[in-house]
Amino acid sequence: MKEKTFEYITNCIYTDGEDIQKMDDNSIEITYRTMAKYCNLKEWNRHFLLPLYKDWGVSFYRSKYKGKRCYYFCHSCIEYIFIKKGE
Repeated sequence: MKEKTFEYITNCIYTDGEDIQKMDDNSIEITYRTMAKYCNLKEWNRHFLLPLYKDWGVSFYRSKYKGKRCYYFCHSCIEYIFIKKGE
């Protein structure tokens, strides 16, 4: 199995609102499958009441966070951000 190259770094509660706004403004909606290809979501699927892929209220995106490519998902209006390991 190929190693996931993006890791969780923060969520919108613990970061600057302007950075989040830029990320949201330039995002492209993606599927759970696409996000799972790059990010390890197994732990997150155990964290919430429903697995992310079964929760109709969760959405997935690709964008840039502080100038770096990122993937993120939005759950209960909180963005959980993943960037490439080592960046």
